[in-house]
Amino acid sequence: MRNSHTAPSVIIYTSQNIVTSQYKMKVSEAYSGFLEAEDIPEGKEITVTIEMVRQPNGKDKGLDGQKVDKPIVKLAKVKKEWVLNKTNARLIRRQYGNDMNKWAGQSVKIYRTTCRAFGKTVACIRVKDESVNQEVSMPSSPFGNERGGQ
Repeated sequence: MRNSHTAPSVIIYTSQNIVTSQYKMKVSEAYSGFLEAEDIPEGKEITVTIEMVRQPNGKDKGLDGQKVDKPIVKLAKVKKEWVLNKTNARLIRRQYGNDMNKWAGQSVKIYRTTCRAFGKTVACIRVKDESVNQEVSMPSSPFGNERGGQ
C-alpha cells in the first residue's frame, strides 16, 4: 500500500544518465513569476492588501517572454506580484482613487473567473467591484448638454 503523503517517484532522463527523484511541485510554483488566475482557488474570493504599485522594469517578463508594460502590484503576504490590467486598475480606482501611490495599505477582494482576451476565453483575475453601493456623480452629458453638443 502506498503512503499518501509520499510524492511519486519520477524518472528523469538526461543525456548522461537516469536520475530517480521524488517531488511535490505545482505548476504555479515551478513558474513563479506573476500571480495567475490558477493561483486563486476556484469559487473563492481572496482579500489582499496592496503594499505598493510599481512601474515595470526591463527585467519583468510575462509567461510569453514579452516585456511587461503594465503596473505591477506587490501584495502583502503574497510571494508573487500581480500585473495589473486596465479593467482591474479601473475597479480599484473606483474604490481608492486615481493615484496608485495612495493605494498602499488598501485591501481589495480578488477572484478567479474567465474573460475574453486575445480572441479567446481565458482564466483571469478580477477585482470585486465594492463600489456598487456608492453614489457616483456623473455630468449629465459629456458634450455639455443633453443634445450631444448640438
